[in-house]
Amino acid sequence: MLKKIAEKLFLIKQKSQLSKEKKRVENELKIIEKFPSYGEKEEENAQEVEEFEGYLGLRSGARNLKAQIEKALIKMQKGTYEKCDICKGQIEHGRLEAFPAAATCVGCSRKNGNGK
Repeated sequence: MLKKIAEKLFLIKQKSQLSKEKKRVENELKIIEKFPSYGEKEEENAQEVEEFEGYLGLRSGARNLKAQIEKALIKMQKGTYEKCDICKGQIEHGRLEAFPAAATCVGCSRKNGNGK
């Protein structure tokens, strides 16, 4: 019985962390996706383009993280949050605490070399 209660508390905590992180990433994306505006002069336009190009990598990473978070929240609703997408085994709690959107266990992550 205590194990079930601990498991429910763990899932509640993880859902809260995922929801907070999703909001943070969405706010970050709003800032990143806004094209900077410094003025109408050629050098100002060049600065705008340079800054926007610098944001492209950040935008890609933020979108990827948001997708991982959304996938984790869906898995939570389906009751498969702690299941590895590859081997269907248990994802270690320590791994989920470190990266709540983890979709694979440590073993499968190492085999695939992605660290996520």
